Amino acid sequence: MNDRKRKAKDLPFTNGNGAHILKKNNSEVSFGQPVVEEEDLLSDGISSTQESNSGGTGEQSWSADHLAKKLKEIGLSEVAQKFKEHNISGAVLDMITEEQLTTMGIDKIGDRLEVLKFIRGISEEHKRKVFNDPVHGHTEIHPLCVKIIDTPQFQRLRYLKQLGACYFVYPGAGHNRFEHCIGVCHLAGQLARTLKKRQPELDITNKDVLCVEIAGLCHDLGHGPFSHLFDGKFIPTVRPELKWKHEDASVKMFDYLIEENELRKEFERFGLTEQDITFVKEQIAGPVKKNKNEKLLQGVTEEWPYQGREEKKGFLYEVIVYKIITTK
Repeated sequence: MNDRKRKAKDLPFTNGNGAHILKKNNSEVSFGQPVVEEEDLLSDGISSTQESNSGGTGEQSWSADHLAKKLKEIGLSEVAQKFKEHNISGAVLDMITEEQLTTMGIDKIGDRLEVLKFIRGISEEHKRKVFNDPVHGHTEIHPLCVKIIDTPQFQRLRYLKQLGACYFVYPGAGHNRFEHCIGVCHLAGQLARTLKKRQPELDITNKDVLCVEIAGLCHDLGHGPFSHLFDGKFIPTVRPELKWKHEDASVKMFDYLIEENELRKEFERFGLTEQDITFVKEQIAGPVKKNKNEKLLQGVTEEWPYQGREEKKGFLYEVIVYKIITTK
């Protein structure tokens, strides 16, 4: 049998009966700020409308027939037929690579590029926003992250000095937690997407990347005045009996931010579930059962303490909670 003509049973994202073994929720991930509108990325007749024929959220709910119909609408009738033959639905759309398209028998490079452009296009439901970051230059931000940034709880970070009282001695050390968190969001997402691209065997999804970005964006929500001076000196002096950590306060502020600004429906809109929100919070402050976390770090137990992601994706926690990106 020609490898290019293999049926669904031979594809890496289906089982022997052609049924999908991985159901992924999509959400395009990027970074930035509500200052400059990016040009429409969905040009050349590719629609940005995310219809659902099954009552689900976005393209991940599309059936194989519905996806084939969408491909026909943009002039890819032959490709649509191949997708239908292999029973490809929206549930695995974000896992498809150019190599897999070739395996499906889509021989024309132009068709493959159009399919990949289409996949990216339907994931970008809204125009992204652009930040002119003082360190990283122009960075784009996901619409859900923009919703978080545009809340009073996040805007307060503009008034919290990143380096505490250092600016009294070093006039150039006047930057704040607001710009720091946007930078962490950018770098965390960049790292996660690079891993997704270079190591597809890790099964990193767009939802995973978005959750890592949100955790980077919100990891310092709970800081007090003068940042670490507050939890390192002020709290121990005025409330020595209180074991207060800004990470725990960040999780509480994150919960408050979601409820106060009615953002839960926005999370659902981009396919994020309660488990994903738990994943974000665990990236900020570690697992709920901290004693298990301590034992885990000491190599005493093999029990996985996190609830947001299974152990095989445990490396994602190292980006924020173990401070690969955030530093102080």
